[in-house]
Amino acid sequence: MNIRFSDLFEPIPHRVLEFSNEQSLSYKLCYHFIKLLRPVFMISDKDFDNKYQTNPEYFDRLEGRHGFLYTYHNVTGTNDYSMFRINKRLTPLLFPEASLHDVVGIHIRRTDNTLSIDISPTSLFIEKMEEEIRINPAVRFYLATDSPEEESLLKEKYGDRILTYQKRSLDRGSKAGMEDAIVDLANLSHCKRIYGSFWSSYSYVAAQWGGISYTTIMNEEKVSTLFSRK
Repeated sequence: MNIRFSDLFEPIPHRVLEFSNEQSLSYKLCYHFIKLLRPVFMISDKDFDNKYQTNPEYFDRLEGRHGFLYTYHNVTGTNDYSMFRINKRLTPLLFPEASLHDVVGIHIRRTDNTLSIDISPTSLFIEKMEEEIRINPAVRFYLATDSPEEESLLKEKYGDRILTYQKRSLDRGSKAGMEDAIVDLANLSHCKRIYGSFWSSYSYVAAQWGGISYTTIMNEEKVSTLFSRK
């Protein structure tokens, strides 16, 4: 990820191996050394998708066995993210937790995520926000987005109802950009609930981290058409 785990999080009760990137010599040596050890199983993203879709019980048989997971998929059977605590160096950038308990989180994914752009248009987020306002005229929203245009639009429409973290960088390949992303993630996790974008795990993880409800904002008709093609 071009950033150290320890730059984002406090230590966890497990050993963490850190590499500068996947092209580094140390990473390649470690990866090939693991392959030489011939673990009982090796699972990549492609393996997970293929095996899980055809045989969901496959992973149940792996419990307690040694192997190597090379995937972002959750294979643990739990959504407990409580061990992850944001690095103390970054905590001054966070909103106070108590100030977000009655705030509704909004995550609008844009830039290169074409499915989010197409299936989770801003108009649907606005419809949901209007619904929240009808229920509670005093409601406020914490907005996390990678689009300055969306942020400007919603701030112009809703004014002081919109809370945002002033990002230093939108470049997720930079250290500052990734730190900003984890700050937004942590702030979302402290909200009352979250409305997120289709085909983006970001806000879903924030909801799991905070133990709060999550709803994907999406055009149901387009989703149905998308999956009917597969």
